[in-house]
Parts: sequence; structure tokens; C-alpha cells
Amino acid sequence: ASSKAWSWASKLLGLSKNALKDLLCVQKQRFPGSEEVIPKRLNSHKASVNRDSIAKDLYVEVFNWLIKKINASINSFTKVSESKMRVEGTPSVGVLDIFGFESFDR
Repeated sequence: ASSKAWSWASKLLGLSKNALKDLLCVQKQRFPGSEEVIPKRLNSHKASVNRDSIAKDLYVEVFNWLIKKINASINSFTKVSESKMRVEGTPSVGVLDIFGFESFDR
């Protein structure tokens, strides 16, 4: 990746460029009975797997944050239950997308 991409991504994540590079490209190994940490550079495939894993985790966290904000907004307006199966006041959001309707309860 370019230096500009590293700078941009590290700024968004609140990390230094070196910390982000280590997070994505270095595996730290500790052997039983030893306190020594041995860094091992990852090949491009394994670094890509790390990148994709971090992206997925970030997406999940942002999605959960968004659902909580929407639920807080909905609950501030009404306490009426949409379903007899749901406990009144329990936050929920329904999302309709290309694959159909999904309900997310938190």
C-alpha cells in the first residue's frame, strides 16, 4: 500500500503508521516457558486476512453502534410494543435489504 494509504488508515483508526503496519503485517509469537516475544513478518496473503478481519470487526462495531443509536431514538418517542412476543420497551430495529427483512434485537 502507498504511504498515503497508510497515513489515512492510521489516522482514522487513531494509530501510528508503525502500529498499524505491525497489527496487519507482523505476528508476535511467544513460546511456552519464555517471556521473549519473537516478531514474524507475515506474507501478503496472511496480512490480507488480517486486514479483512479487522475491517469486518470495525463494520460490526459501527453497525452495533448505529443500531443502539436508532433504538435510543425510537424508544424516546414510543414504548408501544410491535409484537406480543417482544417484551415492551425492548429495543429492536427492522432492516429491509435486497435479501429480505431482518430483525435485530439488542
